[in-house]
Amino acid sequence: MSTHSAAVIEKIDCHFHIIDLRRFPLAKGMGYHPRSDESGTFAEMSETFKLHGVRAGLAVQPSGYGYDNRALLDAIEKSSGSLMGIGAAEPGCTLEELADLQEQGVVGLRFNLVDFDERGLAHTQAGRLLSMMNELGMFVDIQCSPDKLMEAAPLLLKSRAKILVDHCGRPDPSRGVGEKSFQGLLRLSDYSEMFIKLSGPFRESHEPFPHRDLDSFVHQIVDAFSVKRCVWGSDWPFINMGSKPRPVYEQTISWISGLLSEDQLKSVFMDTPTRLFGFKAGNSDGDQ
Repeated sequence: MSTHSAAVIEKIDCHFHIIDLRRFPLAKGMGYHPRSDESGTFAEMSETFKLHGVRAGLAVQPSGYGYDNRALLDAIEKSSGSLMGIGAAEPGCTLEELADLQEQGVVGLRFNLVDFDERGLAHTQAGRLLSMMNELGMFVDIQCSPDKLMEAAPLLLKSRAKILVDHCGRPDPSRGVGEKSFQGLLRLSDYSEMFIKLSGPFRESHEPFPHRDLDSFVHQIVDAFSVKRCVWGSDWPFINMGSKPRPVYEQTISWISGLLSEDQLKSVFMDTPTRLFGFKAGNSDGDQ
């Protein structure tokens, strides 16, 4: 599908970060600490969304804020209903604390096993936390490699919670689609409450945009899970890229638009996230 055609389809961005270093200081010693040029304020997000036909979004807690959800909650409050969030909570949090986050627009919690807490699902209270999330209908948003996902799968499936996997499961294209753990990810499609974000190709790809070495991975994910269980995310403002070039927002749309049909894109961009997260009609302008 052409980028021009994709531009006219309304979108919900299901993976981006709010980073407002001036108003909300980063947590000491936790996660990746964005540089000043990796800003992602609510105002910057609103302008970016307007330019690219994005009417709503699912903001994801960045690791540098640790368990401090203030920047995330502030953006949700300002959005007039166009934003929801994936927050963070300590393993020992209470059901009341989770319910309070949910009341403020947080639909799930993030378990970032890559650059925050690699033991996030190995803590003694992890099972209890997942059980409470299931009770509230919250999503378990997990960022990890396919190998780590396979290690966590028994606990995740036992919880019966809704699971949202970041960045296509972060496969390594050099290992090929036949690699054991990636095939294990595909088999997890048997669990009807497992969902995948088609996002972040620039993090795993060994090739420049349009990251053709990940094409077959995306096609197999869509074949296994169907577009009714896949959503798209930009990963804006593209922090922690190391030596890799930072993408521009338009490329994140062009990448997925080159892999899916128009009908598939409408599902991934709008229909599936609307159904999963309960977005209401409106726009992404919010109050600035």
